[in-house]
Amino acid sequence: MCNISIHPAITIVPARPHSCRSPGAVLISERLSVPSPTRPTPPRRPSTPAPLARRSRTQIAFVILSALVVCSIVIGGAVATSFDGFFGKSDAQPTDVNYQDPNKDVIAEQQTVVAEHPDDVQAVALLGNLLGNTGRLKEAIPLYEKALSMRPDDIGIRLDFARALADGNLRPDAEVQFQEIFKRDPNNQQGHYYLAELYRSWVPERKDEAIAQYRMAVEIDATTYIAQQSRDQLDRLGVTAPSASPEAGSTPTAGSTP
Repeated sequence: MCNISIHPAITIVPARPHSCRSPGAVLISERLSVPSPTRPTPPRRPSTPAPLARRSRTQIAFVILSALVVCSIVIGGAVATSFDGFFGKSDAQPTDVNYQDPNKDVIAEQQTVVAEHPDDVQAVALLGNLLGNTGRLKEAIPLYEKALSMRPDDIGIRLDFARALADGNLRPDAEVQFQEIFKRDPNNQQGHYYLAELYRSWVPERKDEAIAQYRMAVEIDATTYIAQQSRDQLDRLGVTAPSASPEAGSTPTAGSTP
């Protein structure tokens, strides 16, 4: 038989927790807040956008400015469209699709008159003026030339022709017509005034020649409205206007208007 010895029961008491790390070791939880001196842990890239407060001030300002610009463009376009629709476009030009020439009917009637009376100098010249004053200079030029071929010494028609050419920026051609006027009437006051205006619009400006023409207009007759206009232009140019003749009055007359 085997001898079995019974030992008294042994009660196992749990051991007290104790630190098993070696001196100088760092726990994982500590590494999350304190970087390891030997192997730094790179920060995790956030999966959600950074809070607005952390974005740079420059980016925020750019976003706000862009939004304001877009809003202003949209609102400005809407307001402009509303005003155009309510008041109608006031700057319609002959090139606009919806432009209606207010002289269309008058021009059509005068064209009929000229077709029926092609030798009527005044009718031809009038049609030239109507076309020239409505931006249709290419159509007006042959009519002026026809009228002058029938009546070459008509100063009024030639002056209208010269002014139409000047308004159409055909300056050298306009100057030729003014010279033709002075061959027939050297003291034509309107001719000198409008030739001065032509020289002022020249590129580059022919200032000295313009001054000479303004002075000539004043010297011809200082009592007219044209003379007063010429004096005003000379004042703007810093030039002293010629003195009025002893016979001339102090108040310009209504005749010879520009």
